[in-house]
Amino acid sequence: MTTHPVAHDPGHSSEPLTGFSRRYLGILSKLQAFEELPALQVAAAQARTIARNTLSLFRHAVLEHHVDEEGELFPAVLRSARRGPEAEEVQPWCNA
Repeated sequence: MTTHPVAHDPGHSSEPLTGFSRRYLGILSKLQAFEELPALQVAAAQARTIARNTLSLFRHAVLEHHVDEEGELFPAVLRSARRGPEAEEVQPWCNA
């Protein structure tokens, strides 16, 4: 097998060096993404706090609000509804 003599002579071809440089730049660009990690850590901590607070809201305030609706508001609405179509429309909400 014969090869072209210029391919082995770095003085005549910069292709191997150019390829190496491109790979080096590609590696550097990927490593630069690490610079974003501190900001992402802050954002992730904020997301965890928001999620924890939202779950707490649903477990306490929203659940208590719904229990109050079922126990007090819905029966009061049903009692005040006029007999007929109005009461029929309200009834499914009060038994849900």
